Amino acid sequence: MVFLGKPVAKVDLTSALPSPDKNSLYIVYIDQNSTLSHLADYVAFGKSFLSNLNLREADVKLATLALTLLKDSNSAALMMYPAEGKLYLAIEPDEVVASSIELNRLPLKWKEDYPDLKFELNGDRMVIYPSDKRSMWMSLRGKVLLVSSSEEDLILMEQNFDKRDKVKDDSFSIKWSMYEEWPGHLWCHIPTNLIPFDSFGDVPFDVELAWLFESGKLQAKWRLEGIERVFSDEELALLTPQKWSGNYLLPEQRSITLGMTILDTPELARGVSMLADALGQSSESILEFLKGQMVLTVGGRANIFSIPMPGVLFQFPDRGDMGKTIISGIWQNKLASLRINSNSVAGYESGGAINIPATIIAVANDQMAIVGFISSDSLLSGISLKDAFPNVVDREYLMWVDINFASTFDDLKQVLSMEHFFDVSVPTEEAFKQKYDKLYEFVNNLRNAGRLFVGLNDIYHGELIWELENYISQ
Repeated sequence: MVFLGKPVAKVDLTSALPSPDKNSLYIVYIDQNSTLSHLADYVAFGKSFLSNLNLREADVKLATLALTLLKDSNSAALMMYPAEGKLYLAIEPDEVVASSIELNRLPLKWKEDYPDLKFELNGDRMVIYPSDKRSMWMSLRGKVLLVSSSEEDLILMEQNFDKRDKVKDDSFSIKWSMYEEWPGHLWCHIPTNLIPFDSFGDVPFDVELAWLFESGKLQAKWRLEGIERVFSDEELALLTPQKWSGNYLLPEQRSITLGMTILDTPELARGVSMLADALGQSSESILEFLKGQMVLTVGGRANIFSIPMPGVLFQFPDRGDMGKTIISGIWQNKLASLRINSNSVAGYESGGAINIPATIIAVANDQMAIVGFISSDSLLSGISLKDAFPNVVDREYLMWVDINFASTFDDLKQVLSMEHFFDVSVPTEEAFKQKYDKLYEFVNNLRNAGRLFVGLNDIYHGELIWELENYISQ
């Protein structure tokens, strides 16, 4: 079989964008894979979500309309100047949207979502009014829709796009340094003297992000340039990523897991006295105990006066004799009155567990010190760090966090609906919804968002993995 004809060349949408002004705060967003459209299937990026961010009504309308434009596009190139309210957007919309605009009509889906949306024609351009104080200008160039915040800027985009095959002195140019082959990129440029840190001086700061979305998974990497100027030489020496391994034991059902290295900083030394008083220990011993890696998990089972609650667990590896001493001190000074109800925990030389009146565990051996509000069964039936997070083990991170959104929603609902246990006539979820309506609406938008992992490799680089489809909670 023989095919004749020339392949359709992909239009470079960035050719419509102006050259970035390095003296202003600007954001560039490039997407060749309809990423926002895919995400919208799992997360309610809508008016109610944005309204909970306490934006002004005019800004919410403008933002939601811009999101609609991006979601309905096959590819997009966006440049924004937030301080000046300037926007430059080039998209390849779907055929329905393109056909409507070509006929000088508002697309039906826009009218359904925004029944009060007003527009007018200005020659071959369309002007849309998301609010009384905001307007968006747009025009079609073949299958490409150009959008801007003013007629002057739209004309500039048209001129750039029409002469895209010619050399232009003011042509858009950003050199992506990470995963140039990935379909999604973002660049944020923060000019001199905008960030309120003296250590930044008069040097700009840049954030670069690249992402790939496939098979229900969003994978992203980022790079920061200039972040080192926030820290002193002493702080930079402390901010060294560490390899994650060890005998961590995590509840099988988890909502949030946080791994971090607690650094020996003056702020830690100043803030440790209150914790030391609460635990009946000296500030010096608690400071020595805290320094190093720590994993916090929210999940598993706990209870207080027979009321079920999500568990909270802190694990401190390789604390050795210091860990055993601290745990023994906690039992002798703060939990002595409850020791009659305590049980030892197999594998741990120091401490024990309590089930009544609340589930408390504080144990230690040479490899691990553990303190938490959780049942010992949830701990002993848990899984290793390697089984829970195989991508973390033996890799270096300053900090990492994993969030299971559905479990987090359920745990939050359980905590905030405690009054249900005293008024069983109101269903638990309805009690949560009635009393904490805005919080309920906000987290409910995320409950189907799957699982999110964020890792800080060092002060310059980080990664994100967002599993949206076919996620089976562990």
